[in-house]
Amino acid sequence: ERTSTTCATMDTSRRKIVLHETICRVFQVCLDEGGCEGRVVLSDLAEELRQERRGDTETQALLQHDEIERVIMERLSQPPKDKHERSVRYLMECYARAQDESRRAERYKDKEFAQQVQKTMEFARELVVSYSGILLQTDMFPQTKEAEARGSLQILDCMMEPTGTVLPAGYLEQFVARFEGEGLQEMFEPIVRELAKSVVQCSLLGEFHAQIRTLNLLTNHPALCKVITSAKDWIPPRGNGRQFEQQSLLGPLLTISAIPDLVVPSRPSVRKTCFSDVENRRNADVLTSITALRNAAESLASTLHMIHMNLLRKGCRQHVLECFSAAINRNEGRAKMQIDMRTTASHGYMINLGRVLLRICEPFLNDRGVKFSRIDPDYVTHGRIDFSGDTKIAATSEEEASWIDRRNASRVENFRNVSRQLGMDSGDEPVTWSPDSKDSKMEEAPANKDYHFVCESFFFTARCLHLGLARCIRYQLELLKALQKHQQALDDLQASQNISPMDPRNPQALMRERRVTELKAVISEYQELRLCFDTLLMDPAMLRPAFDFYRCLSAWLLKTACPGIVKGGLIEFPLPSPCPMEFATLPEHFVDDITTVLLYIVRTSPDILNSVQNELAEIIDFLIVFVGSPHYIKNPYKRADMVEVLHACIPRESQHGMPPPKSVQLLLEVYPLAVKHLVPNLLKLYVDIEFTGSHTQFYDKFNIRHNIGEILEYLWGVHAHRQEWCRVAVEQEGSFYLKFLNMLINDAIYLLDESVKKLPEVRETLQAMLNTSSWQAQPAREREEREASLRQTEQILRSDLYLARVHLRMLQYTSTEITTPFLCPEMVDRIASMLDYFLVQFLEYLSGSRTMELHDLEKYGFVPSELLSRLADVFINLFLKDKENSLAAAIAKDGRSYHDGLFDELARIAREYFLLTEDKVVQMERLGARVAEAKASEMDDEEMLGDVPDEFLDPIQYTLMKDPVKLPTSGVTLDKATIMRHLLSDPTDPFNRKPLSPEMLVPEVELKASISNWIAEQKGKAKQ
Repeated sequence: ERTSTTCATMDTSRRKIVLHETICRVFQVCLDEGGCEGRVVLSDLAEELRQERRGDTETQALLQHDEIERVIMERLSQPPKDKHERSVRYLMECYARAQDESRRAERYKDKEFAQQVQKTMEFARELVVSYSGILLQTDMFPQTKEAEARGSLQILDCMMEPTGTVLPAGYLEQFVARFEGEGLQEMFEPIVRELAKSVVQCSLLGEFHAQIRTLNLLTNHPALCKVITSAKDWIPPRGNGRQFEQQSLLGPLLTISAIPDLVVPSRPSVRKTCFSDVENRRNADVLTSITALRNAAESLASTLHMIHMNLLRKGCRQHVLECFSAAINRNEGRAKMQIDMRTTASHGYMINLGRVLLRICEPFLNDRGVKFSRIDPDYVTHGRIDFSGDTKIAATSEEEASWIDRRNASRVENFRNVSRQLGMDSGDEPVTWSPDSKDSKMEEAPANKDYHFVCESFFFTARCLHLGLARCIRYQLELLKALQKHQQALDDLQASQNISPMDPRNPQALMRERRVTELKAVISEYQELRLCFDTLLMDPAMLRPAFDFYRCLSAWLLKTACPGIVKGGLIEFPLPSPCPMEFATLPEHFVDDITTVLLYIVRTSPDILNSVQNELAEIIDFLIVFVGSPHYIKNPYKRADMVEVLHACIPRESQHGMPPPKSVQLLLEVYPLAVKHLVPNLLKLYVDIEFTGSHTQFYDKFNIRHNIGEILEYLWGVHAHRQEWCRVAVEQEGSFYLKFLNMLINDAIYLLDESVKKLPEVRETLQAMLNTSSWQAQPAREREEREASLRQTEQILRSDLYLARVHLRMLQYTSTEITTPFLCPEMVDRIASMLDYFLVQFLEYLSGSRTMELHDLEKYGFVPSELLSRLADVFINLFLKDKENSLAAAIAKDGRSYHDGLFDELARIAREYFLLTEDKVVQMERLGARVAEAKASEMDDEEMLGDVPDEFLDPIQYTLMKDPVKLPTSGVTLDKATIMRHLLSDPTDPFNRKPLSPEMLVPEVELKASISNWIAEQKGKAKQ
């Protein structure tokens, strides 16, 4: 029964009684069995007190402040009632009850006594904490075998119990403060290890929330942060990336993911639980699963970030940074083309580590001031992260080594000078330094410096995202290709079943059916994996911070390449030459990752870019500046990747999937840097991509130029860009633009010609398949091979025609305003022969000379009427601007394709199929008449001139030279138009392959005069 505490002032005896009752309630004890139900009777202590207080009958049976420790000791000395009893849990409950009594004392009217009770309860809590530690570290008191086996993990058990004792507020803080330096490491290291161990092989569907919340609670205490980072397995001393993930203290927590680990499967399986049999599930169910998984992933990332920030802020920064760098460096194998998952960390681990680092970087990603200036490019060669094995942006390994050696030598000398000034150099023996010395690393010590936390975080994140997010995106793309390949194989197999049915009992039919079953199973597995990757990689909570980081990285790369922009200056373009070595020696994957992630965002989550319209300028700056800077980005494929990003941002003929971001389109149309430099830079890359050094360069260039072509077509529709294009064509008409035009024509010729050649192959196989009886009579293997060959040819045909249409359209629309380069001597013959050749080809299909049905052609993208109308437009555009009649003369000289009546036939077909307006048809007829006149004039000239002396003939074309020039390297004389046309594609002397440029050509003035005199002489003879 509780004694009343409502009196304003209690007498001494009442105070002692109230305090006694309070202590008994806190420790759940009593001194005699009367009215002691549910409490432990401390009979020994009662007897001791009676002996000690024989003369004081009032206090013999009362517990006071000084008896609290004796109460705890006797209570803990009691043998456990059963195997479930835990003394540590009992002490925590006592701590909580002591807190309750302290709060209750605040309501006492006797304030003096209230303070006494509160002091006693404070003392009780201190003793409870002390004896908790004694229980966990010694065998002073009896405990159950189970409790002894758990040891300090009993604290964790109390923290993790879903029902029952909750860790009292203040208990952990007081415990940590009490035992810091007195066994705290030994008690709490196993707790942290047990927390991590309990989530090993746990997926996002598993039970991990309580564990990471508990660890987050522990890291709120600086002393426990030191315990965690001082653990022997905080950083395993050796091992590869996979071993680091499995053996490091926090590794299991970072492994929790929706992406399955193919080496160590996680439980429960996300693939099977959320995405199995996805073909037969409602989209709403799949979306619900994805949303739930993303929420769990975000919660995990948020808590992991808080844990690491606690560690960073509470005196363990260096330990955390060392752990980050070890995790990243030991997983360098993830940068390889083929990842060995047995020796590298899982995808989930690297994704989670990347999310933690992105959150750490968040405060400075939008800062372009002091924090931004802390990012030091020197870190690449002297920081914790090992970038030494990476390909550099614009420097070879030899160039990089030489530059580092020179810089280190300079820094060592500077250090010596400062040392002498400060009196630090004894001068006894001169210190020698050599870049080749084995001890050269020791000499670098003076140059080493402590890098700012912002700098370290920046490079940690860049490298981690390269090994994690960017690598997973590439892996997912490979997965999609494999999925499409298997789906195509299944479709082909099923189509083959329909075309060539077999008796179900036939062994080949049974084998085909087994193959169909196998393919369906593989496709189902790939679909499950794809959805697992989609869940995390397409999560806005992952992509938006990644975009912010890569925007910051883009700005930093520009600043490193062009330091002037940091002080508020404009971007210098072209960038200064030579390229600064601080930029040239940066890892190439910085550029690669920017384009990879940007392209992924554009294709899968364009709304992210639409939501950050005001933050896109730095990205556009990066793409435009570096796409036109081959001396800064030496790998042309990396510049082509930038074009692919731009290509994905514009509306185009091949549009599919998500609509492109409007924000980027708007910026490309009006942004001053884009208006001034984008078209010239794209034209330059179109030319540069001709020679990449790759063994696949011939085929690669078509796809890259296709992307460039579609961007240019889009920009041609923007007035400001069209004006800039025309300006470039005029200013660089005789050099660069002619090279561009020559390559454009080369590609158009190749692609159209290949298409025309493949059409008969397709027609032959299709006609054979239509003859069912004859087709079925062929051996099954032969039929399958011919069907496979047909599918491959059809695929190539569609691709070639698709690419060719882009080039032909470019010839069409550019010739409306840019005609002079087409009509110059070195180009006009080529454009005329090309147009003539394909004009003949397409007319044959429309006139019925070719036997393939038009609707069969159109399914491959071969539409003769469209192609013919575009060719006619080019003819008309050039004819209307041709004041010198050079086009008509060039057509007349084309002995391969041109024939009398060609343009009359074109006019007839154009009217029959309504290909052109009547005005254009009339213009074509006028051109035909002009060509006929030129042809007649040419024949007259040939008759008049007669046999031309050999010394006046071009040795390649065997035509009369008009402007002879001498090649200085071989001494051969050619017509200038002939050699200039050759140099547009190949800058070498055609007779000895030595380097040759237009500036090196030597005019043959005397020979030219001789030719002119001879022509005049022949004309004079003809008049006579």
